[in-house]
Amino acid sequence: GTGLQLFRSVRKMRSFILFHCWASAAALSTSTNALKQAIDLVHRKHDAATARAGQAFQTWSADGAAPATIDVPVDATPYAYPPNCADVPELFAAAPCCAVTAAPLFSADECAFIIDEAERKDGWVPQEFRYARDVVQQCEDLPEVRSWLEAACRDSLFPLLQRTFPEVVGDGAAARDALRVFDSKILRYDSSKGESHLGAHRDGTLLTCVIALNSLDEYEGGGTTMEPLERTIRYDVGRVCVHAGEVRHGGAAVLKGCRYALVVFIDSALAFEPARALANEGDAQRLRGDLDAAAKLYDHAIEAGSRNELPWCGKGQVALEKGQFSEAAACYATAVDITPTHAVAWTNLGVALAKVGAPADVPVLKEAATAFQTAAALDEREPAPLNNLGLLLGDLNIHDAARDAFREAIARADGVPARERADLYTNLGCALVELD
Repeated sequence: GTGLQLFRSVRKMRSFILFHCWASAAALSTSTNALKQAIDLVHRKHDAATARAGQAFQTWSADGAAPATIDVPVDATPYAYPPNCADVPELFAAAPCCAVTAAPLFSADECAFIIDEAERKDGWVPQEFRYARDVVQQCEDLPEVRSWLEAACRDSLFPLLQRTFPEVVGDGAAARDALRVFDSKILRYDSSKGESHLGAHRDGTLLTCVIALNSLDEYEGGGTTMEPLERTIRYDVGRVCVHAGEVRHGGAAVLKGCRYALVVFIDSALAFEPARALANEGDAQRLRGDLDAAAKLYDHAIEAGSRNELPWCGKGQVALEKGQFSEAAACYATAVDITPTHAVAWTNLGVALAKVGAPADVPVLKEAATAFQTAAALDEREPAPLNNLGLLLGDLNIHDAARDAFREAIARADGVPARERADLYTNLGCALVELD
């Protein structure tokens, strides 16, 4: 996704890794043609990515073998969006925010076998996202789990999605067989190792399924936080939570014990969302280093009707990497206006404002400090905005407040790499020296 680069050391601050003006008829025509060409490109990529020949998981039935409807043996409890919710993906206007099966869809023995193969393989790696503090293994790398998942999608998960989101998935065997597993991984949240939570985010796919793999008795806390609902839903072993990938959600902190979950990210060969596809392609181009192409794709995503903050965050990240700090600040200001709870966007807004205001534009630097404080309040487990705040306050010679910011950042640093914790202690030491 758009966002989170890593930490800053002493004296260095880094970010984490549309309003349209009226234009002339010629310029508008050029923009329209460019948008059409971009949509055509990402549509072709979508078709190629969802073609059967390229799938890692073969989840479709043999031709003609699947019934039009597959009964799901358990009910699912829908959780509706609150009235007047502004953050509803366009395709899901008539759908619930999420749904959770009222009974296990999979047995405790099935779930235990998944955990067992993952622990025997012991290929756990940290997620690449800054907001993630869990570890994962790819289901594709676990042969027995992979085979099980293919059958589970055909027989259970895809029928559940079809029943829960009929307007999105469509009717009949062909629509169900058009669903594709884009990615699947097993997540482990082990509180004893600082692998405790997954911050709020949006997935890049159409649909997401989360299967609880162990009993609620084995851990405290945890569950899936659905931001539009302002609540965390805890569900027991074998039960499944399904939702639109675009809905902001996260894994609530496990306070004690260890939680396991299997997450499946799903697209459909029959469902193409231009704005999401353009923003995803913008991310891909940015990560490849083609910042100009990425910026154009983010603009196209906005022009195509994106309702969320992601293309604005992408544009802001591109501007930061180019050193265009005023542009970056404007983009991130728009992002937090769309999604005021986006802690990473607030952090990056603060970075951009600090660059714009340096060295002595105090009103702008105060805005940067407010952005860092907002980010720190929104994500109470993330040390980075407090580290940034401490560096900014140090530059302003407010060393007692800088000291306090670094101390609070250190208190949040469980689970971050040792080098980053060392940076925090170094920064605290510098603040203390200045106070001496």
